[in-house]
Amino acid sequence: MRKHVLILGCKNYPAFSSREVISGGMEVYVWDILRYLKGTYDFTVIAGYSKGDNKVKVISVPLVGGFALQPISLCVYSFFIAFWLALFGKKIDLVNAQTPLSGLIGLFLKKVFRIPYVVTVHIFASGEEHVGRFAKMYGAIERIVLRNADKVVSAGYQLKRFLDDRYAFSGDHVVVINPGMDFCDNVSVVPVSDMIRRELDDDTFKLLFLGRLIEENGLLDLLEAIKFLRDKPVKLLIAGNGNLEGPVKEYIERERLQGKIKLLGIVKGTDKAYLIKNVDLSIRTSYHEVFPVAYLESIAAGVPVVATPVGDTEYLAQKTGAITIVPVEQPMAVAEAIEKHRLGGSLTKEVIDRCREFIMSINWKQQARATQDMFDAVIKAKE
Repeated sequence: MRKHVLILGCKNYPAFSSREVISGGMEVYVWDILRYLKGTYDFTVIAGYSKGDNKVKVISVPLVGGFALQPISLCVYSFFIAFWLALFGKKIDLVNAQTPLSGLIGLFLKKVFRIPYVVTVHIFASGEEHVGRFAKMYGAIERIVLRNADKVVSAGYQLKRFLDDRYAFSGDHVVVINPGMDFCDNVSVVPVSDMIRRELDDDTFKLLFLGRLIEENGLLDLLEAIKFLRDKPVKLLIAGNGNLEGPVKEYIERERLQGKIKLLGIVKGTDKAYLIKNVDLSIRTSYHEVFPVAYLESIAAGVPVVATPVGDTEYLAQKTGAITIVPVEQPMAVAEAIEKHRLGGSLTKEVIDRCREFIMSINWKQQARATQDMFDAVIKAKE
């Protein structure tokens, strides 16, 4: 009989399936892992504003409030649904919480119903830069939830070191299963929207910011860098959504950069693949990253990256040779790096081959297999 795994903590499923929430790497991570594992386990996903498919049961719940309140409302709804499922539904063999906050539900189910739980950690969430004045409270929740978890999965190597140091974990209590990456070939011949083709159809040096429009991605620093390059044939394309969309529009208008910066909104599917492959440089001046998949998407397409040295970015730079590191909060240094790439040309064949070799080593099929091995070990240990 196939085991039943309950997934908690995603704001929607699949990622970017609803404009009511701001999806991120966590939702993409779950979607891609389940692509490979939904033939092995029975999955139930409790998520906000979601829709299922023929192999994954999705229970969609409404989310209340803005960016900060949505995870809390999701956990409240998820608690009552998970409790009902444990009492009257199909037997739950494992809970996989995608945030320490949703891990509280896993902890409750473990204490009451002896269901093992695994917490996947995607961000340095207990730092003040993420939760502000609630850092101590969130840190206390994180400590309790992670210590009682049967296993903790870190989405990056620097994040694992942070968790081990902060909570004195030892051995393999925290394991790294970072996001994977698959190649998307033949994107030059797939259907692409007129809007994407139009933005790419000129002779400017095109930069791509791909990600959420939020403070921690350093977007305002990037806009400052573009201001320094207003006299150069450079254009920044911004793909994504978030709470900085209004301030970005105001900045563009105030600095009269309408011809230099374009907001594309959420770009998905073949449009996204085509966009990534046909720009000249991918760029993000983040204050926080874990294992930045957006950089790998560009590298997989043979496009170089400019990024700040946060999370596993320096590790990826060493592995691939395709990432130029720039200092945090220094727009002038970012502008200089952009200009150097504009004048220096594209990646060499040697670097592209090196990138492909690295990406093949972390494809999603392999990451899903690592997840399956970990799930099986936790379930077996409980039995």
